[in-house]
Amino acid sequence: MKSTGAAVGRMAVLICAAAALVLAVAVALGAQDKDQTKKPAQKEEVTINGDQWKWRGGSDKSIYAITGNIVVKYKDMTLTADRAEYDEKARIVTADGNLKIVDTENEITGSKGTAYLNERRSVIEGGVKLITKPKPAAEPKNPESARAKLTQPTTITCDRMEYLYRKKIAKAEGNLKVTQKNRVLIGNSAVYDVSAELLTLSGGVKATDENGQTFSSPGTVKASLKEGAEWIEAENGRATLKVDMEEETGEGAKKEEPGKGSESSK
Repeated sequence: MKSTGAAVGRMAVLICAAAALVLAVAVALGAQDKDQTKKPAQKEEVTINGDQWKWRGGSDKSIYAITGNIVVKYKDMTLTADRAEYDEKARIVTADGNLKIVDTENEITGSKGTAYLNERRSVIEGGVKLITKPKPAAEPKNPESARAKLTQPTTITCDRMEYLYRKKIAKAEGNLKVTQKNRVLIGNSAVYDVSAELLTLSGGVKATDENGQTFSSPGTVKASLKEGAEWIEAENGRATLKVDMEEETGEGAKKEEPGKGSESSK
């Protein structure tokens, strides 16, 4: 049987891994994946506090658990939860009960977070709320571009978020709502391919901007967010736009003299 010291040490490393992987959902959905290059493995400091630490196991299982007031600190990230557990055989880490993950640019809350280490996949589910507060970056080439708007503070709510960190693909599913200043977008799901910078929305997409203009599509909406190569494609789209219709005035406008009509009226 493994010693208590070994169990605690391994639990610390794996709970930290879960926190970092779950946080990647927030990073990816903000289109700001910070780890674009592979780095060699290295030991880094992780601090974990919890009221009760336990290990249970046998020939077919090995479970590490922490319960009560869990606080995990790793670099500039802090994870808090009521419970955390690591299944060593299945290599699955879970954290639940008032789950909250905070770093310098993101805050995400939900009922439960799970990291599937073998699958390179993390999931947050249950009343998920992500608030992004990106740090000021260099002035974008086009302040009105989709890329520029992604760097503005944004709130995303949904039932479930998932991040496949090997493929760098993020998903938000169920009752999706994105709010940014006076812009609102709702739908059923969103998929963001970080590498391709491609966003796909589906499930009854509806959007309203700060000017009260609207757009909707019952089908799929795709958008490229690459700066300088942006485009949007939508199925069966419908838009309501507000267009300035100014009457022609000045020298270019001919004024009809009183009492005179057109040639056709004679």
